[in-house]
Amino acid sequence: MDISKEYIEMCSKAQEIQANRKPLWGFCCLELGDYFVNKDQNYIYSGEDQPKVTDTIWLPRQDQLQVLLHDKLLYPTTWFNRMAFVFLREKKANFIYKTAEQLWLGMVMFENYNKQWCKKTSEWVQWNDIIIEI
Repeated sequence: MDISKEYIEMCSKAQEIQANRKPLWGFCCLELGDYFVNKDQNYIYSGEDQPKVTDTIWLPRQDQLQVLLHDKLLYPTTWFNRMAFVFLREKKANFIYKTAEQLWLGMVMFENYNKQWCKKTSEWVQWNDIIIEI
């Protein structure tokens, strides 16, 4: 599981992804293996604590990110083909994302919201607005 500063920053700025958290009376509904980090980025919650939703950033796992793509890409082979031949090759995503979680987060943001991570500004931007510098 990626708990790097880069992934935390990507997740914190992916407001569309953060909206997928399901709070229960103001607290995060944690399942075993869920990861949240507090806003100060100095404590990782992982399935036993019940942090307040407003105090945390959700760090989705690969399987959770894949669920967010389920409606668009129904079969795992479709995910692989789309990621390998379109997303990585044409969008040059292999130069932006360092871990599998970052890659899946980028795929979700691109497929669902037409956004790409801009390393230069450390923001999610509309795909049409970005020029990827390698």
